[in-house]
Amino acid sequence: MALSDERLRAALTTQLTEKELASCVIYIADRPLAAGTRLEFPQLSLVLPWEGFVAFVDLDPMANWGHACRYVLIHSETGEAKTVNAQLPPFSDRRYRWRVLHQASSVADAILAVPKS
Repeated sequence: MALSDERLRAALTTQLTEKELASCVIYIADRPLAAGTRLEFPQLSLVLPWEGFVAFVDLDPMANWGHACRYVLIHSETGEAKTVNAQLPPFSDRRYRWRVLHQASSVADAILAVPKS
C-alpha cells in the first residue's frame, strides 16, 4: 500500500530543519517507482533501493540554479527515507510528472517550477 500524502509529507519533513521548511518547496513524483529504478538527474545518478517515491526539495526556490537542493527517496510502505544532496533540479527529465507536496508560505505560486495541482 502506497503512503498517503500526509505520511509522505511526514517522512520528508523529518529530513529538513524548521528553517528549511519555512523557505523551501517540496516536489514529489506522481507515482511510486519500482525497486532498482535508475534515476538520472543533472549531474546525479541514483538507484531506488526499494519500491518508493522520489521527492525533490528546492531549498532556495527564489534563486537561479545551481544551488543547494536535495533528492529524497522514500520507501512506499515504511516511509524510510534516504537523502542525497545535489545542486540541480530534475525538471528537464520528462519521464516523471512532478507535483507540489509542500510550499512554504513565503514562496509565491509564480515561483513554482511546476503548477500546483
